[in-house]
Amino acid sequence: MTKISIAALTAVTFFLTSCGDEKKTETTTAACTSTETYATTGKTFIDGNCISCHGTATASNKQVALDTLANVTLNKTKSAAAITAGTMPSGKTLTADQKTKWSTWFTCGSDLK
Repeated sequence: MTKISIAALTAVTFFLTSCGDEKKTETTTAACTSTETYATTGKTFIDGNCISCHGTATASNKQVALDTLANVTLNKTKSAAAITAGTMPSGKTLTADQKTKWSTWFTCGSDLK
């Protein structure tokens, strides 16, 4: 009886674990079917949250300019880290929707590859 219970428990655990992995894969894949681009998401976000301080590269903004797609791409890692950490935009709190759109564009946007 104990051997059957252990086998059943092992089978259920394996099944549940396997299902969890499939869901993670589906979510990741679905997220990158987005059509977010600099024109549809990035520029609007930057103009509303970043450009007042990061219009040009200066010592006070740690040489991070976000005035063009080329500069955003160049500073992608720094920008993503600051937004994720909540240190940017300075003096503002982003909504969950803003963070999601920004993250989706940064992760999947074809114009940032």
